[in-house]
Amino acid sequence: MTALCKREDPAVAVHLAALHFIPAAMRDPALTVSLNVHGTQSVLSACRTAQVPRFWFASTADVYKPQTNAHQESDEVAPFNIYGLTKWMGEQLVQLEAASNPQVHFVIGRLFNLYGPHETNPHILPEIINQIRGGATVLRLGNMTPKRDMVPVADAARAVVEMVEKSKPGLTTANLATGVSVSMQEVVERVAALSGKPLRIETDPAKLRAVERPHLQGDVSRLRAMIGWAPHTDLTRGLRELLAYEGVIG
Repeated sequence: MTALCKREDPAVAVHLAALHFIPAAMRDPALTVSLNVHGTQSVLSACRTAQVPRFWFASTADVYKPQTNAHQESDEVAPFNIYGLTKWMGEQLVQLEAASNPQVHFVIGRLFNLYGPHETNPHILPEIINQIRGGATVLRLGNMTPKRDMVPVADAARAVVEMVEKSKPGLTTANLATGVSVSMQEVVERVAALSGKPLRIETDPAKLRAVERPHLQGDVSRLRAMIGWAPHTDLTRGLRELLAYEGVIG
């Protein structure tokens, strides 16, 4: 990493790399710690040596203690799985680096539930799409009652760029969310309406998580103050674009 940073001399480092699919993280905690914690420190150390002036770190809303209100950045941090814990540790490493290098622009973005094309992990939307492609009208899924803040990935990418561009020296932490939450049941209902398929849900015990947050929603006041906007909340539009990309609808 140090050789790469010295050779390329980047103006910005955007650190997205992590093992972030929670079931996979929980299956291999040692690998999760190695990638998410040691990997983050490796990137930070390389950027310090190469004197990279701006650094953006992908954290997660999973660091927050569960609650029913929209999370503010000042809310209590209390991760309850290995993924959230490693991301909180990553945040602490960034905080330590920022304290030693106050001239550098450090930004921590706490990502909520991103969705969109090119998903490589079996989160709920890829699972729904794969089952529909297979001809299923009865979807075997996990818990459908949790509410999530669904962030279109294209908006999230644009927000990352603007958070970097509009950052200031020191450390800024901000939620990257829409400020609106919907249940997974509602997501399936909207997919059914868009696809024109009468979808029904059956609970698959293998897809039920041992511990599940009932509600996850971000307060986007700080993000709006920083960049002037937040990702769009039109889930129907976002799902239509995703389903069209995946060939599920025309």
